[in-house]
Amino acid sequence: MYTFSETCEEDGTIRLNDGTHKYFFNAMAAGLSEDVEIRAILDYIMKQEASDSFTEKIQQFVNRVKSDEKAKGGIHDRVIGDTRFQARRQKRR
Repeated sequence: MYTFSETCEEDGTIRLNDGTHKYFFNAMAAGLSEDVEIRAILDYIMKQEASDSFTEKIQQFVNRVKSDEKAKGGIHDRVIGDTRFQARRQKRR
């Protein structure tokens, strides 16, 4: 796992300090994770097979969305809407 936090590109001494972090996982290295929950989600990403209650919930949601045309559009609308909202917020700053 690699952890990143927000730092100014022009001046590396300035941090955003908004509490956000980004985590990057190598799903192919799931077996190396000591954390059982992280290993389960990484295995799910690679194999698309649920192995615990959390990945079972994800699988149920995926199945529901795949079978519901209205839900597919809703997810797309939310993603596009969120992206546009974030872009507008950035322009205001």
